[in-house]
Amino acid sequence: MVDVFGDNNSFQMLGGSSGPAGPRGRSGIIDLCKWMPNTVLKNLQELEEEGCFVIIDQHKDIKRNKKTGDIEEWISRSHNKINLIGKTPTKDIIELPNGYYALVFHKNHYFANLLDILDSSYGFLCVTFRTESLENQTLISTYNPDIPEQHYNEILVSASTITINGFNKDLKLVNVSIQNDCRQWSTLFVEWQEVKENTISGSFMVNNDETSRATFTFKRDVSRAKFIDVGCRGNLDNNPFIGSISALELYSTFEQQDLPPKALKDLVINNQLIEI
Repeated sequence: MVDVFGDNNSFQMLGGSSGPAGPRGRSGIIDLCKWMPNTVLKNLQELEEEGCFVIIDQHKDIKRNKKTGDIEEWISRSHNKINLIGKTPTKDIIELPNGYYALVFHKNHYFANLLDILDSSYGFLCVTFRTESLENQTLISTYNPDIPEQHYNEILVSASTITINGFNKDLKLVNVSIQNDCRQWSTLFVEWQEVKENTISGSFMVNNDETSRATFTFKRDVSRAKFIDVGCRGNLDNNPFIGSISALELYSTFEQQDLPPKALKDLVINNQLIEI
């Protein structure tokens, strides 16, 4: 049996007789995405992803402090159970037309140890958000204020721009941007792959629109700490995010593999899209 990426791994729930040999099960996965999308998505989120943060059931997906009402944890649906911990938690969520909820950030900060972005042989990030500020803000960052010389990656947003930061081979800060109205609900998909030792190349796009795609190549720092900050860059003095986040999914692997089929990526992206 193969997992949803075509590897001999954990996708064990769909049994059946063996079919003819094929190139890593690609056509089978495409068919499953079409005919059994909920099953494929559930297995991907729970068994394959490093972190899966959505709010469908407030009793299961978030943890509130009973006295203060603070949302102390955003609970991952992934089997890894690495949750987003509120260093400066919010109290507020809003209900969305698709039946989900979104966490509201008023200069709030969530942190997860052992999660990372742009630091594996292959990975993707999919996040849905909207901002209420015109200023440049930090959505997700791996910047370590205690070791400022260490490499980091981050996603910045303003009212009209999404920017991904990293470092080039000369260790100079590089930023790649696309134009987007971030005051509207936006689903950002970022995908990367190690193309040679300690060099990451990838692309990102918004709302599954190929015309919005931009590419990047960054130097990978294997010594950096593994964590993410959501809502700021190390602390709330650094460009805090003002807005809402409805979903965040992270996948990474250090095993060399082919890129997943478009049907699988479409499934992840379209599940997060919010139509108002």
